Amino acid sequence: MSFPLRLWLQLPLVAVLGSGCAATNERQYLLLENDLFAFANPSDNNYTSGFRLGRLQELNEDSAAGTQTLASATTGIGAWIWGRSLDDFHHLVDFSLNQRLYTPEDKTAAVPDPNDRPFAGHLDLRFATHSHWVNPETSGDGDRLITTEVGVGMVGPASLGSETQNFVHDLGGLVDTRDGWENQLSAELTLQMTTSRRERHFRWGAQGWGMDGSSLLGIGLGTAQVYGTGGVEVRLGYNLGRDFGPASFDQTPSLSFFPVPEELERRVSPHSVSLSLGADVRGVAHNLFLDGGTFNQGPSVNREDFFADYRWALEYRYKRYFVRYTQVLRTREFEEFEPDYHRFGSIQFGLNSSF
Repeated sequence: MSFPLRLWLQLPLVAVLGSGCAATNERQYLLLENDLFAFANPSDNNYTSGFRLGRLQELNEDSAAGTQTLASATTGIGAWIWGRSLDDFHHLVDFSLNQRLYTPEDKTAAVPDPNDRPFAGHLDLRFATHSHWVNPETSGDGDRLITTEVGVGMVGPASLGSETQNFVHDLGGLVDTRDGWENQLSAELTLQMTTSRRERHFRWGAQGWGMDGSSLLGIGLGTAQVYGTGGVEVRLGYNLGRDFGPASFDQTPSLSFFPVPEELERRVSPHSVSLSLGADVRGVAHNLFLDGGTFNQGPSVNREDFFADYRWALEYRYKRYFVRYTQVLRTREFEEFEPDYHRFGSIQFGLNSSF
């Protein structure tokens, strides 16, 4: 077994051990994204798949010293960027292992198509703090969530892109893409920081059926991507919590079951169901996966400076468990891409220990 493979296979263990074993309130979750999950016109190219395996836990005095140091740094970054103290916020820490795969339409070509995106895989380990403030004066108006995340990863063969895709393709009897992956982007180390601010602007129906609306602002800075984003979301459902609805993969999954004082949560049932509708616009200054690399120049395409995501999501939760399906329509990210949009879906599962 090669050294990169051994290293990356050990990262989930590092994430679990590094988060501190003294935690009592925690949540494990798995997020799967794939364009084959799309309801209409499923494909197997462009942003073709992604997964996120993570563990959330409350930050408190029992957290490991290393966890507290990382959390202090990330909350400090978030406080500085968004211009406010986070001392009165409730904090969760989030360790996750992530992989994303990008492929051109022709996945068997031995020579890269100059008019299509290159093969690329990205595998990274991330640490995030999610800082949540619940407005005690309202039923949800004014609630805020600030997430700051840092990650280190690899592009190239160490991302295990070819191995992952062909393992799945072999199981499903799909096309072999090993020849195409021979032309993937060269090996590069990635360092990335993202931060986002979400705020709820209205909430109707504190108990039973209701709806709420929120906004999002975010930035990403690093060797993999440099961007700014903004968006809105409306959520309708039964027994809505004080959490926020689904965000995009790059902005980290949303935080259902965020710990909220019982007298403020006001849930009327162990069951909850919701439908979310949202849209984000992103301005992009750098995208390693389209620009052909940051330090090693490889195959590239003409990146669009702006693109948009339109999404809807269905979520059901019962006590400690939840499942969410999200459908995303993304406008084209590079000029040569046909048609003008790309569809993919995501499925997320979660289990909460004490939240």
